[in-house]
Amino acid sequence: MLTRRMLKDPEDWVEYTLSLPMDQYVSVMEETLDGLPTENFLDSIELLGDLKDLKAYMPPPSFVRMVQKIRKIAPHLHLDDLEALEDLVVDWQLFQGDDDGLERTLAYYQQSEDKEFFSPWVDVGRHLILYQKVEMAERLANDELEWLQDNDGITTSLWAPNDPLASALLFNRWQLLYDALKRGETPDLSEVRALESKLTLHNEGLLSDELVSRLTNPLSVQPIIDWTSDDSILNGEMDSLWKFLRYLYDRDHMPFMTACQIFMTYFAILDSRTMPEDKGDWIFDADDLNHYFEELDNPNSHDLEALVVTVWGIPYVLAFLQEYGWVRAEEVQAMNRLVAEFKATIMAKDPHCLWKYDFVHRWPRCQILDQEQVAEESRIFADSVDHPHPLEESAVALERKISPEFFSFLHTNREEWPPKTQGIKNRTPKPQKKPKPKKKPKPRKKRHR
Repeated sequence: MLTRRMLKDPEDWVEYTLSLPMDQYVSVMEETLDGLPTENFLDSIELLGDLKDLKAYMPPPSFVRMVQKIRKIAPHLHLDDLEALEDLVVDWQLFQGDDDGLERTLAYYQQSEDKEFFSPWVDVGRHLILYQKVEMAERLANDELEWLQDNDGITTSLWAPNDPLASALLFNRWQLLYDALKRGETPDLSEVRALESKLTLHNEGLLSDELVSRLTNPLSVQPIIDWTSDDSILNGEMDSLWKFLRYLYDRDHMPFMTACQIFMTYFAILDSRTMPEDKGDWIFDADDLNHYFEELDNPNSHDLEALVVTVWGIPYVLAFLQEYGWVRAEEVQAMNRLVAEFKATIMAKDPHCLWKYDFVHRWPRCQILDQEQVAEESRIFADSVDHPHPLEESAVALERKISPEFFSFLHTNREEWPPKTQGIKNRTPKPQKKPKPKKKPKPRKKRHR
């Protein structure tokens, strides 16, 4: 039991809590915060290191309440370290539809004077995009862009679709350009070109130079792709990307910036596969999907999110491909069976984390999916908030790297797919992401689990 002395003496508090199992430590932490400790006290007990463990252990609502209480008690406590915990707060507010809470969280971040471009807030920006929070994502991107500006201009050389904050700005500008074209206006490309120049696009070229034609070409025209030619692959990717963006925007008003995240993962699977001679341009099988997952760049704690975006996004691309005759109905049916298997595998692997990826159920209705199954799936995601998630399992789920064994039990030799043949491995170079700067960890005592 806590004593008055412990609440005033950080050394006594640490000595007492080190022997506690995690569930009792949570109760003590909550009692401590209810006592309104000083900011110096919270700093002295090395609170932030323990919060990273609690993030994996506590039910999301309880953890969010704890972080928000700390924010009120000690608003300047290692602000840039505390932001590393805010991604879960943002996830919870997005899941709850708490726009007012999101606004307060984003405002809290803007207090930081030592922003890092490759920070947890890049992940927050991606989450806003996946939840179709266009205005918030654009505001966050503008804040980062303003901070990045210096005498030499922007220092990043990422291509927009690979960077969520850049895509928030660019794809919204391109969407406004498309709106103007649909109204029959002659668009002014100067603003778009200026933004593209700031962000130094792929090969330092300006996509808007070719964008008007890509935003007006008939959707039914399928690009011819030579999978042995890098230039042909890139042109086919761009042509099909803009057709897909227009399709989802016109049909369901899905923002360009969100639809881009869906399409780019689908095309990345096509580009990473070994291409059999008798397989169509837009079709892949379980071997190809497993291979793509195994080769994800820099596997980290967001692997599960990458899997969810990929697998749940596949039917949206298939619906587009089928509507314009780029794939046959039987191919779509086979791919949907494949998607169902991978969905079941992912949902079984991390049943306590699914709520964080509920953005897939905020996307527009996909016409090739059974809506009763979608509703049941949505219920499972929502119920995952209350699913038991002991620390050791959560830590594994958060830190697990993709491995070939992850989907190993899936049967890959299906009758509906042609036999695998020796194909041509595509050699398209992928943009390399600049590594995040690592902070020197603060040494701390390990707490008993």
